[in-house]
Amino acid sequence: MISVIIPTLWKPQIMKDGTLLSKLSNHNLVGEIIIIDNSLSYSSDEIDGKIRKISYGENIYVNPSWNIGVELSNYEKLLILNDDVETNLDIIDLVYEHITEDKGIIGAGVSCWQYKGGMPAINYIPSREACYGCLMFIHKNSYTIIPEDIKIWHGDDWLFLKSGKANYEITNWKMWGESEQTSGLPEFNEIKENDTKIYNSLK
Repeated sequence: MISVIIPTLWKPQIMKDGTLLSKLSNHNLVGEIIIIDNSLSYSSDEIDGKIRKISYGENIYVNPSWNIGVELSNYEKLLILNDDVETNLDIIDLVYEHITEDKGIIGAGVSCWQYKGGMPAINYIPSREACYGCLMFIHKNSYTIIPEDIKIWHGDDWLFLKSGKANYEITNWKMWGESEQTSGLPEFNEIKENDTKIYNSLK
């Protein structure tokens, strides 16, 4: 079984209308879905079937949310997922047997976001590509806690670098998503600058 970890502000339509959570709940290899609720309105932690919602009443940001989700997960195989990613969830079946302790991350390759057909595959990559962190499979024993001061950016870089293991990308699997368009806001630019400075000092 696999634990799915999703930080969210409940902005994408597929989160607001429950589409993503319903599809994940109905997948036979998904054992649990851990939602880190980063909206500003506090609500008590809830468990509904496979879904467990953790709320702190504030935005703790993406990378700390990943850390908490991994810590709370009950299964060794993990899927870290952006809340706006849409794809055929047969991708879980494709990757499941490859999520092992001897591997680092298995993330979404650029060809998934620029899908032009072809047979899906899982290939070794020496460096991370764009959008890689939107969907990542990893074994719990390959996850390295991301420093808490790195809030939004470079979490996937940290995991890619610190696993000490070979990392992989999924190719030729169609993915798309609804961007939240937040990266251009002044508050996020400041966080990005700070995240980059901290990451570069620690790597």
